[in-house]
Amino acid sequence: MTLPSSRPLYALLLTALCCTVLGFNVDVKNCIRHQGPEGSMFGFSVAQHKERGRSWLLIGAPEAQTNQPGVVKGGAVFRCGTSREDDCEEIPFDTRGNNNSTRSIQIDSKSRQWFGATVRSSGDNGVILACAPRYVYFTINGNRKDPVGTCYTTRDFNDFSEYSPCRTRNWGHHKQGTCQAGLGASVSKDGSRLFIGAVGSWYWQGKIISCELQHRYHRIALIQ
Repeated sequence: MTLPSSRPLYALLLTALCCTVLGFNVDVKNCIRHQGPEGSMFGFSVAQHKERGRSWLLIGAPEAQTNQPGVVKGGAVFRCGTSREDDCEEIPFDTRGNNNSTRSIQIDSKSRQWFGATVRSSGDNGVILACAPRYVYFTINGNRKDPVGTCYTTRDFNDFSEYSPCRTRNWGHHKQGTCQAGLGASVSKDGSRLFIGAVGSWYWQGKIISCELQHRYHRIALIQ
């Protein structure tokens, strides 16, 4: 019995190994480079945005050190121009430190919350969304610390609002305590709705939360 020749197989394998892989970069000669603070993870997330005819790059730096009092590496989002290098400035989504209750007891932690891990734009002159999925809320009278996550929006780089849909009394990993809301998020094209991923809710089954921006009762920014 004559066995089939293996030469065609060897020839095919040799041809596959000899393929050349070439890298490709867009317009290397005319590129614009932006650099953020060292160690800030600048560029972790990037989105394009246009406001009043001017184009911007929205760049997240989840471990940036900000001027928020008492907050360590809370993270930041920068807007960077597209015509010259290192033309960036921080967007002031949140300038406050950690929040306190009416009895002056700390009720959350913004340190290492990874603000800027998610950055999105709904389009020209639209809504900008930025999230901190590692934001921690203190539940059960401050005795428990849950990574519920939180997000902020802005229009025209003004009128900042916060949306933290899992910052409720449904504490613990068996409910909404480990939501990490904002690890993934998006905005509808007309800028009317947010879609916030909460990957750790309900025993890490996860869910997607839809918030209507025009109705203020969906704005979950109250601190009890």
